[in-house]
Amino acid sequence: MGEPIGYKLHPEKLFLLLPPHAPPIDADTRARLPPDLCITREGRKISGAFIGTDKYVQEETLAQANQLVAKLEKIKTMGHLQPQIAMRLVKYVVVGALVYACRVNPPSLMTDASRLVDMALRSARLSILKDPNSPNGSIERGRLERAHTVAQLPCRDGGLGHTPVDVLASPAYLSSLAVSTKDPFVQSHLHLLRDVIAFAHAEVLGKVGTDPRALAKANSVLPPTPDDIAHGGFFSHHYLTNSKKRVQATLVEAILLKRKNELMDHLCNSTSDAGLTLEDATALLITGNASQLPRILNSDLWYRVNRVPAPQFRHSVRLLLNTVHWGIRCTLQSTGSNSTSVSTATLHSIPRQHMQLDAVQLEAQRRGHTTT
Repeated sequence: MGEPIGYKLHPEKLFLLLPPHAPPIDADTRARLPPDLCITREGRKISGAFIGTDKYVQEETLAQANQLVAKLEKIKTMGHLQPQIAMRLVKYVVVGALVYACRVNPPSLMTDASRLVDMALRSARLSILKDPNSPNGSIERGRLERAHTVAQLPCRDGGLGHTPVDVLASPAYLSSLAVSTKDPFVQSHLHLLRDVIAFAHAEVLGKVGTDPRALAKANSVLPPTPDDIAHGGFFSHHYLTNSKKRVQATLVEAILLKRKNELMDHLCNSTSDAGLTLEDATALLITGNASQLPRILNSDLWYRVNRVPAPQFRHSVRLLLNTVHWGIRCTLQSTGSNSTSVSTATLHSIPRQHMQLDAVQLEAQRRGHTTT
């Protein structure tokens, strides 16, 4: 069709994907095909998506993940000198880099890649925030896990916005179906994806759990059963005006909301965790409900006043994530009317205050718990 206007096929971009058990192509048939045509039984990359056998897709997505891990290693090197820039690169270069792969590949095929990237993210955060002038020290397991949970949360919830690939995988895949089911061709073939859809549907509900608020948010965009998706009718009607980004964001928010609520409930019932002090609980409750520190630490670095010196930045984020014992607080100072372009952070030592207990009690009362 394009030859009359000067467009020609590029044989090196042509390929023929054969089913794994298909008979080999005979010589006469091969002679009629372009000589540069690639014939494969594994798969190829089409418009950024890997199409082929499960093994091929897993290997290629894992290769993508390894490339991200290599980038993280370079970012960690920068983090020794410029931790604020390094953390920004982590968020905008690595976090979310596999979103497209999650949208086009079944979640079960993303397991190895997501595990690799998520573990590398955890390691990179700790490496960037490590004080190069202090001796090596370990962080208690409970404190470390709480820190990684906080880092996953959106900035508005006191986190760093480091959404794990494991959280993105199923919501991203279902969001693609949300818009793809409008296509008659896709609708006619959805039954072939019944098992894949059931897996993604169950994984989202499993991560949301029974948390009332999180479940209500997820149910606002998630069909009641996998069959409702496979038949195509629910999505075609319900998402007529919604984009896949909105569906994905809502499901991710529901999963992270459940994790935040679990953390808040745990903080209000701190007597069950011997390693969680009253100061730790207070600091994290304030961070999760009232802190503006994440927004300031993610402010526009174009403005010099937003660039925090390396030691203060490390201490600020470590305080935010509660990886250090709560004996200091961050005082945020503004020097102008536009807080998004003029803000910095300084640290001041303060004594323990009785108001810490009040903060825990107020949050506990709001959630129906009691504290001692």
